[in-house]
Amino acid sequence: MLRTGLLVVLAVLVSAGEPPLPKPDIPDPIGLGERLALIDHLRGLGATVPAGATYEELVALYWQRQAAVRPAVADDDALTTDRRRRLRAELKERHGIVAAEDANEDELRASLVQAREGRARAGLEQAVERGDRRDRPRSVDEVQRHAASDLADHTDRLTRLDRELAAQNERAPALEVRRAKLHADHATANAELARLVAIAEAAKRKQDDADKAADKGRDTANRTAAKAAGEAAKSATAAAERQAELVRALASDHDAVVREQQKLTARAQDIDAQKRVAERAIAAIGTAANAAARELASAAGPAALAPTDANALANRLRQAVVLVAVEDRGAGSGFVVSARGHIVTNAHVLGDAPGRVVALWDAGAGRKPARLRVVQVAKADDLALLQIDGDAVGLEPLALREGSDLTTPLIAAGFPLAAGVANALGTAASDIVLSRGTLTALRRHGQVVQWLQHDCAIASGSSGGPVVDAASGAVLGVNTMVLDFKSDERTAGAKVNLAVPTRTVLDRFAAFLAP
Repeated sequence: MLRTGLLVVLAVLVSAGEPPLPKPDIPDPIGLGERLALIDHLRGLGATVPAGATYEELVALYWQRQAAVRPAVADDDALTTDRRRRLRAELKERHGIVAAEDANEDELRASLVQAREGRARAGLEQAVERGDRRDRPRSVDEVQRHAASDLADHTDRLTRLDRELAAQNERAPALEVRRAKLHADHATANAELARLVAIAEAAKRKQDDADKAADKGRDTANRTAAKAAGEAAKSATAAAERQAELVRALASDHDAVVREQQKLTARAQDIDAQKRVAERAIAAIGTAANAAARELASAAGPAALAPTDANALANRLRQAVVLVAVEDRGAGSGFVVSARGHIVTNAHVLGDAPGRVVALWDAGAGRKPARLRVVQVAKADDLALLQIDGDAVGLEPLALREGSDLTTPLIAAGFPLAAGVANALGTAASDIVLSRGTLTALRRHGQVVQWLQHDCAIASGSSGGPVVDAASGAVLGVNTMVLDFKSDERTAGAKVNLAVPTRTVLDRFAAFLAP
């Protein structure tokens, strides 16, 4: 009966125009090889083959599997059509591309990947252009627009901080009132707890006495008194335990309020610090904008940035770059930035608690060593501002200018390996060293240039020295560190020289660098 049913199914499916069952291309004199090949094929399709099934039953089972597979294939075609529709829609709506009608799914995907890459590349180019315009404005109006935008941002931030601080200050008195009340309630509850504990202890002693009397007398009156004393002791102990729980709850509430007060105080201090940063930024905006506007107002630029020949620039650096010697620590480099004797260097040259700090000029400068005092340190930016303590007559400060043109010719000035070279050669430690190179990269955080990367030769002792535009003599950055990748096998021997941009110097020390 089963065989007849399967043959009927086979006949129906074959009559429906299904492709014939492929036969194995092997000799099969008795039909055994074809049967085994069919069993393997069915199992490959995931079918369960009944033990002892005849060849006809296996053929019928094959066609049953084919009938089950066909709807799945049709569903897959529908999904493919839907994917093509969605790919076409994204190409047209997001990228304005109308794909060819006969484009298959792979061609549509390739077009979409290309369009996305082009969009990302265009966005990156726009971001770089915006950053470059920020770093190198092309007109006084543009400088003023940037300054106005920055001023509005910082002012708005300052307003928000003031508002938050006011809210914090409003909460503080209420918290203090609640803390004081909890403290008083806790003291009162503690006193009550001591009273209840004393009552419970007295009741316990009375119970013990009553129990002893009951044991001796063994009469009803004594037993009744002992029972009453026990109940009184139990009641007094329960009251003391309830009071102890109240004391613990009040202590917990008091501690929670104290923690909230501490968080409030810490947040208020953080807000004050952020306000000081915003206020310094606001104060620096006008100074920086005025300097940039003055530079752009003259076609030739300020006199400090006029082109100069190599000898003149070397003499100028000899008069403005100093070896910064720190007692009990070592030495670095620095450079004069104001006629009043201000000198910029790295914070790490000074260390946490610098001893006596002295400036030594190159021997060719003809200047005596000068005692320096620390004016301001910006550790986060690895910058420090010093000032000559005493006579600062005849100083020739270097001009500060922002620079973002890659491949700009540079000169790094300072005193690398000063003590080591001096000891080896028997020469003075303060012989200035100049090395040439180019600006090779701008390292940004978002849109802000955080580091200038260059390939001038620098080493220990160059820290704090200027990186100078070789054409104009203006300082573009302050040498800070050399990243050495010798510990990484993939980049063994690679080194990256980094300098802090002058924009950071201007922002941090604006109050001291104003004319």
